[in-house]
Amino acid sequence: MLDDTYTHSLDKLILISEAFMSIDKPEELTEEQWEKYLEHERSWARRLRERFEKELKSKPPLPPWLKYPDISEDNIFWRMGTGEDYLVEYFGLYFKYATSSEINSYVSKYPEPKEWFGTFEAFKH
Repeated sequence: MLDDTYTHSLDKLILISEAFMSIDKPEELTEEQWEKYLEHERSWARRLRERFEKELKSKPPLPPWLKYPDISEDNIFWRMGTGEDYLVEYFGLYFKYATSSEINSYVSKYPEPKEWFGTFEAFKH
């Protein structure tokens, strides 16, 4: 099952959202297994939300082009390892839970360079 997964498409980083995830119980799972899975998902979502509230809301992460200025937007670094982790665990998490007002402030503070144009839009909720 996909968790907020990032991929590279048309030289832009795009978010494959949870909207693509199945919300129906797979036939091969029992009700008990399905309920355990759903509780795990709810617990994980709570932990991510808490992390946003405690850590990222007051100190938003730098956009990727400032965090790693020597790495181009089309480098495989952003699709695996440290770069992917940063996009998922910091940048993407901030955009997932930030309010529209917080995102607008962030976008104003950190304008996208032309090479990274479309990144903010791809991560907005």
